[in-house]
Amino acid sequence: MVLFLGVLTVYGDIILPIPTDVITKLIERNTQYLDLYADLSKEEGSNVEGVTDFYPGDKPIVRIAKALSEGINRGHRLRTTLTHEYGHVKFHDYLYQFSSVPTLVEQNQLFAEIV
Repeated sequence: MVLFLGVLTVYGDIILPIPTDVITKLIERNTQYLDLYADLSKEEGSNVEGVTDFYPGDKPIVRIAKALSEGINRGHRLRTTLTHEYGHVKFHDYLYQFSSVPTLVEQNQLFAEIV
């Protein structure tokens, strides 16, 4: 739902499949930085293809494995990974923006604003 609303914002209409550049624009709009050519070899797990780093009081940074961006036959996987990381940005970032843990009522109010 959130992704479709973002596509409407960028294009004014729903386009399926959602173009990769639309997803990258949505991520760039909601983060400090999107790195599409990241070296993720030092992350936990040998198959890590995307990471979202959260920073209290600031927007997150999304890093995508270089192999996905440069791979000729990796377009679907790139789009899936970008969408997954966008989900982290939209649904988890608010948790990192508090100096103390919010109450359940505050969490529900914030989540309602996001969706």
